[in-house]
Amino acid sequence: MVQFQIPSFMAVIVYNNEIVWSKSYGKVNPLNSTSPDLSIENHIRIGSITKVFTDMMMYQLRDEGLIESLDDEFIKYFPEFQIKNIYNTNRTITLRQLASHQSGLPRELPCQKDQYATVNCTVDAVFQKLANQYLLLPQYSTTHYSNLGVSLLGRALSKASGIEYEDYIQQYILEPLGMYNTTFNYTNIRDSLAVGLQTNSDGDYYQPPIYPLGWGTPAGGLFSNGIDMSKLMIYLLNDNILPDTSNNIPNILDPSTLNEAFMPVNLVNGGSSSYGTPFEMYYNDDNQVWMRDKMGIELGYISNMALVREYKLGVYFASMFGITSTDLFTGEAMNILLPVYQFLLLSKSKPLEIYTIKNSQIFVGTYSYKGTIVEIKEAYENPNELIINSGSTTYNLLPFDNVSSEPLILRIELSFPNNYWNNCKNVVDGKNFEFIYCTLNDNNNSGSNSNSSDNNQCSQINYLGQDLYRQ
Repeated sequence: MVQFQIPSFMAVIVYNNEIVWSKSYGKVNPLNSTSPDLSIENHIRIGSITKVFTDMMMYQLRDEGLIESLDDEFIKYFPEFQIKNIYNTNRTITLRQLASHQSGLPRELPCQKDQYATVNCTVDAVFQKLANQYLLLPQYSTTHYSNLGVSLLGRALSKASGIEYEDYIQQYILEPLGMYNTTFNYTNIRDSLAVGLQTNSDGDYYQPPIYPLGWGTPAGGLFSNGIDMSKLMIYLLNDNILPDTSNNIPNILDPSTLNEAFMPVNLVNGGSSSYGTPFEMYYNDDNQVWMRDKMGIELGYISNMALVREYKLGVYFASMFGITSTDLFTGEAMNILLPVYQFLLLSKSKPLEIYTIKNSQIFVGTYSYKGTIVEIKEAYENPNELIINSGSTTYNLLPFDNVSSEPLILRIELSFPNNYWNNCKNVVDGKNFEFIYCTLNDNNNSGSNSNSSDNNQCSQINYLGQDLYRQ
């Protein structure tokens, strides 16, 4: 704060499903010496973090069938939309392109900023101006950040749902998340709003005006506070928790859809970062993890939410002073936190309990078919652990999703980090994460080459789609 002359700042850190640390610095109004101290209950403008909610609305409507696909054309919802296109393509702009900044549209709405909420910046006014402008880039050629694009997306989603954008976000996303202190309505939170500051040419602080975003609201119109932002992070970090009264995690999106929302759409900066829907992602070389970020910037405010889902760890930092920063110090914070959480989570691992396979002897043996040979045998360290040897590579074998409900199915695992810390994910290929299916000996099985008469052993296994028979 001293280095960047930030007068007030708030910070929240969540792990798993709770706030583990929070602190606020400075005054609610630094220009008034009698102002109360800032707290994480004070409201701020979260700017472009609003886009997270717009994209959540898009995914909800897709999953509910109210929009057919993320690749629906925008003109399906606004046939009157047009913009001049000098590029050799007949494709029109899609919802996915709007959400991920791949549309080639200009960055901002073609309206004066202080008139966003007036009749000078309605859908008709915006479309009339865009009809005389040109597409900047062909779709998917270059990531070009566009508040205009996300504003168009939000208004198309409103048409698809039949509900005003602001009302939909409030009813179907904010309220289910318990984010009752997050709103588009400035008058609702005016008394608890932390004052955002800028500096003039003399270096003196001043409070810039707060302009309502009107038709541009889907790109950045929300007000929120540190407590509500923690609720958002907790939900986003717990993608595999199903709705349950015991965990208080709402079911806003299907877990697989939430995973989809965290995937990249376009790589930038040589592959070290990427854009998705809605997150911007950066690879943290020091800790070898991808950070999912979303920053919001409005006059006098800058805030950043950074998530490392592998560790269920999230930070939300907000400065009530506009500075130039790529991540508002969240990267430095994660470099402090991540090694600690890596150590603590690894120290709690209990792999031997997880690797134990009941009735492991039914699988032990050599199986083959037309030149393909694999051997399943006991691990040296523990007789209840199994390994499979396929050529030059040895893999661990685990119970089917670590439960005994399917005793004749094993999972192939070269490494299984889910067993060591919560929800850790890695990139897999080849045989990793595949299943082996066992068929117990059946002398009437005409396809079997097995000479075994033991009904307590596999006569054959299905391995990578191939039926292999016990030798």
